[in-house]
Amino acid sequence: MCPAIVILDILWKHYITDRDISNRNYHIKISPFKPQPCGYNLLKCSSGYIDPDMFIDYYQPREHYLTSIKIIGHPYFLCKVNKTKEELEQSVHYFTALINEPQIKVTISQKIKILSMAIQYLSERRYQLKQDQIMRYIFSCFTMYNNHRILFAYPIAIDSNGILCRFE
Repeated sequence: MCPAIVILDILWKHYITDRDISNRNYHIKISPFKPQPCGYNLLKCSSGYIDPDMFIDYYQPREHYLTSIKIIGHPYFLCKVNKTKEELEQSVHYFTALINEPQIKVTISQKIKILSMAIQYLSERRYQLKQDQIMRYIFSCFTMYNNHRILFAYPIAIDSNGILCRFE
């Protein structure tokens, strides 16, 4: 073998080992799970506790992503309707017409576009809310829609032309 390849092989193995150790140390540092403070466990299983302050620090930056995943996973909350936005708005009871309109399932990429349209609408055009306020509002709409005791909960939908219907 060529000595340069042997040197590269050794350097590569050291790089991989160093990378794995630094990744492990980073995740141990940010993990909210801490080992049992009493030392050796009699049951010989891994156990520990979760520090609430560490968990909040760990969860808070990821909360918007997790709620977005939950919202996008629902089959009908982000959907499409057959009528146009103008036809729906001509109705005396707009939200009743929206609720009674058949909901068409859309793909996950279309759900992401609908959610981003709703976020953009709430942040720029109308209310100028911050990102955490927007996600809390949309998640409260999702919770009402998901709660079967609330009969007048409506989805966030686009019309047949791809325009975002009114949802606030």
